[in-house]
Amino acid sequence: MMKFFRSAFKFAASLKLAVILMLMLASVLAAATYYESVYDTKTAQHLVYRSSYFALFLGLLFVNIFCSTINRYPWKRHQVGFVLTHLGIMTLLVGSFTTMISGVEGSLSIEEG
Repeated sequence: MMKFFRSAFKFAASLKLAVILMLMLASVLAAATYYESVYDTKTAQHLVYRSSYFALFLGLLFVNIFCSTINRYPWKRHQVGFVLTHLGIMTLLVGSFTTMISGVEGSLSIEEG
């Protein structure tokens, strides 16, 4: 059983998974941008940004980044940039998920004069 967890952790922390997830993210965001330009923002939010599969995808990306960061523990001094970058990306993903769950959309019109 421990061997399974080690191999699952190694896969979750792999660079191959990260590349696949980043390519998928680019594809999903391109599709969302297309839907938003052809239809409207509400359609893109319904089909992509506020969908359960997008939340699952962000969760997978978070797990990948978290595991790759933990995989290099204990960190050495020359890895400070690596750790800070990955912590920043994880912070952005948590913010994206929080916005997805409880965010409010709004707009403000500013007139000249």
